[in-house]
Amino acid sequence: MDGTVFFSMISLLFEPKFNSEIAGAYVKQWLHFFPYLGLFYIIMVFGGQKVMKSRKAFDLSNFVFVWNLGFSIYSGISTYKIFPDILKVLNSHGIEGTYCHVDDYYSSQVMGYWAYIFLISKTFEFGDTLLLVLRKKPVIFMHWYHHLLTNYITVLSYTRYVAWPRLSIFMNVVVHTIMYFYFATSAKGIKYPNIVRKFITSIQLIQFAISLGFFSHITIKIISGDDANCEISYDSHFLGLAMYLSYLYLFGRFFYKSYIAKVKKN
Repeated sequence: MDGTVFFSMISLLFEPKFNSEIAGAYVKQWLHFFPYLGLFYIIMVFGGQKVMKSRKAFDLSNFVFVWNLGFSIYSGISTYKIFPDILKVLNSHGIEGTYCHVDDYYSSQVMGYWAYIFLISKTFEFGDTLLLVLRKKPVIFMHWYHHLLTNYITVLSYTRYVAWPRLSIFMNVVVHTIMYFYFATSAKGIKYPNIVRKFITSIQLIQFAISLGFFSHITIKIISGDDANCEISYDSHFLGLAMYLSYLYLFGRFFYKSYIAKVKKN
């Protein structure tokens, strides 16, 4: 097993017709390689900061602008492409269907394709961390933990063919459309009032709270033995539950320290 499977995964995006079976096979191989990717990422975070400690920070403002604007545009397109599927499932299965019914989530030429792109994008998002390291910006625990765990569970859940990523992905791309646009314009020197940063963290918290809500609902269904009509896997479910609990705590603490405690102190 080697990392070249990732290039095969990317090449699949340019085929005339999206093949969900081949995509699934590639992602299963990628899951086996993920421990090496995770180790590389950790080395990049801590080793990179150590290397940069005695070096001058790179001036990458133009590249950071293009990088973040690219992610904002991609996220906006994903929102546009995925939203009709959310509406379709809402109409046929109700709210519960958005996180309990797979339908053609993985196999359709639209939803399946954009869910697959989302999975690949999570590895490219490691570049966010590299840009922080090269510019000698702080890489806090919340940042690298969030990037690493989100990437892993995105890959894991894809191999399990579970339903809940549909709603999680939709909320994520909506938030990232706004967040990456903010990062892009900030890189060009645009100064935003504190309320904008507060708003971005708030919508992230709302995303995590909603995710925790439907994960809790699924957990209740599992405990009560009523999960037969909910397409889940226990490993990705309980890891996802723990993930969103930790995100809500970490981002909530960040919000409190950044926007509430500071106001009280001042």
